[in-house]
Amino acid sequence: MYKSFGRVAAVLRAERRDEDGLPWTQERLGEATGLGVHIIQKIEQGKRAPDPDLVARLGVALQLTLWERRELAVLALGDPPTRPPAEPGAGERERRRQLDLLASLSLPAFLYDDFGDLVAANTRATWLVGLSRETLEADASWRHARFHTMRVVCDPVLGYASRSGAGWKQTALRQILFFRRVSLKRRAEPAMADRLQELRRLPQFRRLWDEAIHVSGWPEPGLIEYAHAHPVTGQPLRYLGAPTVQPTPWGELVLGMFVPLEAATAAAFADLVRENEAVRLADWSKPVD
Repeated sequence: MYKSFGRVAAVLRAERRDEDGLPWTQERLGEATGLGVHIIQKIEQGKRAPDPDLVARLGVALQLTLWERRELAVLALGDPPTRPPAEPGAGERERRRQLDLLASLSLPAFLYDDFGDLVAANTRATWLVGLSRETLEADASWRHARFHTMRVVCDPVLGYASRSGAGWKQTALRQILFFRRVSLKRRAEPAMADRLQELRRLPQFRRLWDEAIHVSGWPEPGLIEYAHAHPVTGQPLRYLGAPTVQPTPWGELVLGMFVPLEAATAAAFADLVRENEAVRLADWSKPVD
């Protein structure tokens, strides 16, 4: 009943490093939480019901963000009921529906999954951030995190930080907080491990990941304010990123829209492109264990 919780707890433990850079053992986590190694073993085997005190101790010892601790508490409620298999072609129909939605929106918008991969974006969004599918595919060394949201934020080759200016740090912290939150339940999936391994090649990603655990006092990390220059005209832009989480049989999808905060930005958005289309990016849905 608690196998999902146990698998995620085991991966989170392995992500912690001791003074020699080695993964924490079950014994080390048992000491840090005061639970003892035998209870940690039962937790990771999915054989121990995680009560609120146990979840709180794990959250502190594993250095989870405040929002990750909430997600861990949800996992502690038990494994979700097994869903009946989806009808053949249902996944592609859902993706088509989401693409049609992106193309119909007058605002820049994008879609990413709970692995953090950008599944699609409309052309208003790709023009706004100055990226394209071709740009993201140019470097063949990116195999798993090629379309990842945090690669867009942290890879200096893509230029997001330089275009964002002085506000990049605060924006990037909010983005990694949101990514850590929505991805926690996927942390035990091999596909997630592959993405994190590639992302950790980026110094900015490693710094943001570590700094996120010290963030406190911010409201729910959903709304993100952006302030930067237009990538072509240099005009100052101010807008709000407003994500909406959508459950599907294949995992969660996050629809993010950029909402202008002033008339000049709204006018600039309207001039981005005349024909708004949806651009497919990462594969979806993904096979999971």
